[in-house]
Amino acid sequence: MLLGPVTTPDLVVYIGLLFWELLHQVGFLAAAAEGISAVPFLVTQLPYQLLRERYFTPPKKQLAWTARSSVFQDAILRCVRYAFTNMDPKVARVFLSKGVALPFLKFRLWRHNASKGGPEAAGWSDVEQDGFKGVLIVLDKESAPDFVLYYIHGGGFSMGSAHFYLEFLLEMASQLRMAGFDNPAIFALDYTLVPEAVYPTQLEEVIAGYEYALSLTNRERLCVGGDSAGGTLVLSLLLHLAQTNSNSKPAFACLLSPWAKLVAERHDSPSDFLNNHQLNHFGRLYAKDIEVDDSIASPGCCNDVSLWKQAMPEKGIMCACGTEGLLYDEISCLLDMLQKAGKVVRMEDDTMHVWPVAVVFLASNVRERQEPIRRVARGIYEHFQ
Repeated sequence: MLLGPVTTPDLVVYIGLLFWELLHQVGFLAAAAEGISAVPFLVTQLPYQLLRERYFTPPKKQLAWTARSSVFQDAILRCVRYAFTNMDPKVARVFLSKGVALPFLKFRLWRHNASKGGPEAAGWSDVEQDGFKGVLIVLDKESAPDFVLYYIHGGGFSMGSAHFYLEFLLEMASQLRMAGFDNPAIFALDYTLVPEAVYPTQLEEVIAGYEYALSLTNRERLCVGGDSAGGTLVLSLLLHLAQTNSNSKPAFACLLSPWAKLVAERHDSPSDFLNNHQLNHFGRLYAKDIEVDDSIASPGCCNDVSLWKQAMPEKGIMCACGTEGLLYDEISCLLDMLQKAGKVVRMEDDTMHVWPVAVVFLASNVRERQEPIRRVARGIYEHFQ
């Protein structure tokens, strides 16, 4: 279920919801301080960057992203990069929180006449049990799902929520059905964010959520998936299951721009919203009392091919990533390692970090918004035939 593109009315409502939630979560003074500090960027730096790089740079010298993006897409990318790099995580996390994302989605459902019957009619319900919570999406609640995707969101372990991903996940469910599944279901975990909890709490919640996903179907019809930090947790889960000699490995895994190493030397990409210094900071906050190169917490540091062979799902791993993303080089190295252990399918294009998620909010063309999700859904379906 893909709603219309994000336009001015959506932005106005989103900003209003964000302002209200900032007041409640961080207080007026902290929110005002961040807002004031962002004024120079919004008033001078952002317009200057857009004018210089879009209109005063020869086309042959423009970045690939600048050349193909709209002004709106380019501006949003630069704003997200600014927030990721400069904002206090306690403030930045509010942007993607349930308190903002859920009413924003409900507004968009109402605006696009898709809200009749409430959230349940749209296909989702909240789940909360001992040790975990999340959101369950089932397109047909009257029959058992014939496939389950257990999804773990990204956000540097410090921000994000399953509810922020709902529009993407609802469309993913629709695309999975269009690909060929009769009644696909998605369970999206809402794990505890840093600094409220650090490793291994998130992994423990992932394991508990995985047990719940197994209760919805058998493991032969189960795929685990995640983006960025969620991809880290998927890989940590697979390694954990291998170390414990579990007989309940998922059939397949799908990764979107996985964050392989918590801390690493990387070169910032001008076409991506991530910043390496801040990413490493998030990685250290998550690891806290353990080494940042721990092979379970930081799966890209695990070079034990025999362990990866035990961890590899029977149908393999599929990874979609953008070649212009900050993490591309380390993702490529990770996939080279995984190929020694089993089947790995690479889906690469010249886009940024977690493009299948970002495109839902950035693109205005229906085909451009649907195609990355359709490709992933089709790739998953083909591995279950």
